[in-house]
Amino acid sequence: MRRLAPFAPLAVLVLLLTGCSVGVPNGSVVSATPSEVVGKPPKAPTVKADPAAGKVVFTTVGCSACHTFTPAGSSSHVGPDLDNLAEYAKAANQGTLAEFVKDSILDPNGYIEHGFQPGVMPPNYGQSLKPQQIDNLVAFLTQGT
Repeated sequence: MRRLAPFAPLAVLVLLLTGCSVGVPNGSVVSATPSEVVGKPPKAPTVKADPAAGKVVFTTVGCSACHTFTPAGSSSHVGPDLDNLAEYAKAANQGTLAEFVKDSILDPNGYIEHGFQPGVMPPNYGQSLKPQQIDNLVAFLTQGT
């Protein structure tokens, strides 16, 4: 009997490893997480955009220096007249008005309105403004439309 004693730990290890694979098809991976989500995943909390805060963004980051927008009291003609945003969004056919406005802020050269040149609007607003500021600005620019 003493001859089997040195092999006992090896035998136990083989039995344990064999037991771990029972019921698992060859080549499959067992995971402690589900592979299918049942029901709707929880929604991320939404922060309501504030048009009044958006007006502050509009006037402080320099939008009024280039754009006409009556609610902001601006009347510059360097860039497109933002009083016509709904028309521009319809012509661009790139989603809702809010999506068009947000995309235009984040990627100002993505759609260039007829009669204007690319590269005039600074492309860094998506990096220099916080997401909430952008949402507020979009709310301001699209309110009442």
